[in-house]
Amino acid sequence: MLSHQHPEMMPGPNPMILLKQLLGNRLDSPIHMPVV
Repeated sequence: MLSHQHPEMMPGPNPMILLKQLLGNRLDSPIHMPVV
């Protein structure tokens, strides 16, 4: 395991990962995930 691994690679419900997923879903299909 890398001691200086990126926060995105860290396990668990990371807010950054959730935000990225929400943004990705919104950009991909705004109807599936209607987030303003």
